Order: sequence, then C-alpha cells, then structure tokens
Amino acid sequence: MSYTYEVALSFTGEDRRFAEAVAKGLRDAGIKVFYDDFYADELWGQDLSVKLREAYHDASEFCIMIISEHYVDKMWPSHERQQAIERMIRERGKAYVLPVRLDGFNGDVPGLSGAISYLAVSSSDHQKIVDAFLRKVGRYGMSLAYPNQVFEQDEGIG
Repeated sequence: MSYTYEVALSFTGEDRRFAEAVAKGLRDAGIKVFYDDFYADELWGQDLSVKLREAYHDASEFCIMIISEHYVDKMWPSHERQQAIERMIRERGKAYVLPVRLDGFNGDVPGLSGAISYLAVSSSDHQKIVDAFLRKVGRYGMSLAYPNQVFEQDEGIG
C-alpha cells in the first residue's frame, strides 16, 4: 500500500515544542511527516475531524504517539488516538502505533494495550525518537546516538 506520510505525530499542545523538534528531525532525515504545522495552509478552513481521521487512519504508515500527562484527556489527541487504534485493529496488531512516554509518564492510555512496547524519553531528548524511527524503517543516514536502544513493555517499567 502507498502512504502519503511515512509517519504521523500525535501529541498535545503542551508538548508541541518537543513534537516539533521530533518532526523537524525526521523531516531533515528525509522522512515524510504529518505534523500539523507543516500543513497549516492545507488544513486552514478544513474540517479537522475529517482531515485528522485521514492522516491517522489511512494516510500514514506509522503513528508516533507522544504520550504525556496532558495527552490522555485532550480532545484532539483522543480523536487521533481513536483513529490510530481503529487502524491497528484493522491491521490485526501490525506495529503501526509507536508509543513514546514522555518525562516518565506511566499512566493508562485509553484504548491502547498495555502490552505494546514503548520508548521512554525525556523532553530534552527528541533525537532518541528520530534515531529509533530511522532504525525501525531501515534508514541509517543520521547519527545513531542510541545504537543499543532497549524498548520497554508498557508495564510501568519505563
């Protein structure tokens, strides 16, 4: 299947600076990223519920969820998460959702299985996500600051 984006970023406004750093790092590495500010002109005047469903349900090969204490209760990230989870169910568990737990957040995420492994990062370390994604998709063009990254299972370990 052909996708418009290699990855879509799902995050909350409180984490926008971090998400933007990740988005720019991925874009600089040649990854086609759905990050709302990159498409502000195209999204202007559009029905966001439709456009975001398209981005998180159909148009992206992967979805990086940047999960923090703010993420769980916000309207737009909840909408994005619902679309991504629906896609994951349709694809019978294919590794589409790539959860990132930010700054030690360890709470439950509605609809997201606790058995899905995640990457734990601090808000000062966006490059860890960029490098991990590049390895996941087999692109080694950027510096690999974390060559032996350990992914953790979501059991409160990370």
